[in-house]
Amino acid sequence: MYRAWMHAVPSESGPPALREALYGRIELCTLEDLPELIRIAREEALIARDMYSAASVTLKQHLEDERERESDGGKLTDRDFLRMVREVLLYVTPEHWAARHSLMDEIRGHLEGIATKAGMPFTVPR
Repeated sequence: MYRAWMHAVPSESGPPALREALYGRIELCTLEDLPELIRIAREEALIARDMYSAASVTLKQHLEDERERESDGGKLTDRDFLRMVREVLLYVTPEHWAARHSLMDEIRGHLEGIATKAGMPFTVPR
C-alpha cells in the first residue's frame, strides 16, 4: 500500500487536494463573518512572516553546515545522498512561507476592501 502511494503518478489521482482552512471559511461565511475573516487573514499573514524568518535562519545554518561538510572532502555515501534528499525542503521552505504571507496579505486586502464598500467596521491593529 505504501509503495503504491509513494510511486503513484499525481496526474492519475486528479489535482492535488488544497486544504486551506481560510478558503473553507470564505466559502461558508456570512457577511457578518467578514470582520473575523479579516482578522484571521491578518494573523495568518503574520504567522507566515514569522515562519519565513525562522525558516531563513534554519536554511542559513544548513548552508554553513553544508560548506563545512564539503570542505572535509570525504567520499559521499548513500546515507549522505539520502540526507541530501531529505534536506531539499530546507531550500524551499522560506519561499513557501514568503508566498503564504503574500497570499494571506492579499486576501486580507481584498476582504478589507469589501468591508469598506459594505460600510462594515473592522479593526486594524496599530
